[in-house]
Amino acid sequence: MKNNILVIGLGYVGLPLALSLSKFYNVFGFDKSLKRIDELKRGEDYNKEVSKNEILKSKIKFFDKEKELNHKIDVFIITVPTPVNAKKKPDIRNLISACKFVSKIINKNNLIIIESTIAPGTTEDICLNLISKLSKINKKNLNICFSPERINPGDKKNNLKNLHKIVSGDSQYSISFAKKIYEKITKKVVEAKSIKSAELAKIIEN
Repeated sequence: MKNNILVIGLGYVGLPLALSLSKFYNVFGFDKSLKRIDELKRGEDYNKEVSKNEILKSKIKFFDKEKELNHKIDVFIITVPTPVNAKKKPDIRNLISACKFVSKIINKNNLIIIESTIAPGTTEDICLNLISKLSKINKKNLNICFSPERINPGDKKNNLKNLHKIVSGDSQYSISFAKKIYEKITKKVVEAKSIKSAELAKIIEN
């Protein structure tokens, strides 16, 4: 039985990721932009990262309203933008919104993977705490990982399948679960020592 994966945020990171995963899993794509979802349903990508044929032949179910999702999800992957604000820190309002969405439909033992660029400590101290609080599921019964996105817009050579993917999580089970998913779509998966070190790696790379 294939896992159901929900990719939240369908920009230059989320869309290629969703398309790659859809070759192996049941994938759902959520974006709060109605315009973006309408374009994707027509096979159009304004970022010009993927072709119309690739989008249309995929079996991804795109939606922009939470109530349109009527399937149980096993894995949530958050790829929403976190632009730098005036204080040169990531603006995590989109991330907070995504976590609130996840908290409404998450079940015990589901896996959450954060790919958005964030400050060290955000995954555990903010995302995990918020999802646990709102869902009323103990943190011990949730699995969370951080795997920084490494896609450069317009770079056709260093695409997802050629990248080394960094992964870390709150338990060995979480890490193994995430690695199993990413190993199907990337060249190599590298395990970081901790979530904070994985978060920091992305900031240093930027």
